[in-house]
Amino acid sequence: MVFSEWFIVYTLNARGSSLQTAVFLLTVFLTIGGRKTTGRWLLISVLNAIGFWLIPSYMFCITILFSLLSVMLSILLYLPVLQYIGIGVFTNNPLTKLYSSESYMLDFYNDITSIYRRITPKVGVL
Repeated sequence: MVFSEWFIVYTLNARGSSLQTAVFLLTVFLTIGGRKTTGRWLLISVLNAIGFWLIPSYMFCITILFSLLSVMLSILLYLPVLQYIGIGVFTNNPLTKLYSSESYMLDFYNDITSIYRRITPKVGVL
């Protein structure tokens, strides 16, 4: 059953994944579209309700949409700070350091080993 193309297509359609994707894309296009009117936001709310009704995992779609909107709003709010201080605060921060691939993996392994030893004392060492 796992390798049956028809079974996979049937289960995707039967669960509502195609409709969920269509509703989500329509919601995205309406959200980022032109004028923001009350009717548009009402339609977006109705589409989101339909998405939740179709399949509960629509929650992940809404989370992605609102996360993207939150990131865009955060960037918008940071624009005055970036204009005043400059982008160097983020790109040339002296508190962060650049790792090479080898040193990063070595530090990562040491950190994971340290956490493992702390969580599981006397069980064994990686």
